[in-house]
Amino acid sequence: MSSLSLDEATRISTAARTTATDLGTPVTITVVDGSGHVLAQSRMDGARFGTLNVSANKAFTAAAFGMPTKIMGALVQPGAPLYGFADATGGRFVSFPGGQPMVRNEEVVGAVGVSGGSIDQDQAIADATAILHAYPAQFQKYWLDGMRQKLGLQTAEAGDAVGEVLAVGADRHAGQGRGAVLGELVGVE
Repeated sequence: MSSLSLDEATRISTAARTTATDLGTPVTITVVDGSGHVLAQSRMDGARFGTLNVSANKAFTAAAFGMPTKIMGALVQPGAPLYGFADATGGRFVSFPGGQPMVRNEEVVGAVGVSGGSIDQDQAIADATAILHAYPAQFQKYWLDGMRQKLGLQTAEAGDAVGEVLAVGADRHAGQGRGAVLGELVGVE
């Protein structure tokens, strides 16, 4: 089983912190390996101490189930297929946005969990971190194609897709920083 290295976890954490700073949102970032064990955790100045466990549990859930935590919410509601499932995981299961798995060669190698902003901000930071660092490749293509359409660009297989999307967004938000661009792309103010 492949897993994230400490160096990768550090880069992921730094990217998340940079994105959170750009959005003006102090958060806690936790990066776990493919087994859900913490590799890196940092709490930004101004982030509440309660966000430590929440970000760790978001990362754990995303790694354990191989999907963003934002998807899990609908699955655990009364009458849904996994109703009551959260109780079966010993309190570590999170069913709201902010956890994003990291995938390499179609295998979950870790995850990032973000807590401290609104759930939309937390997920935007986790998504941007995954996108900007090419984990997972399948999510990157899906997300970038959607962002190209949103910005009126042609969908293409080749080229610097991330740079293209961010450059067009930067033109719209001149002087406002990458956070404004990412905020527009993921629908967060």
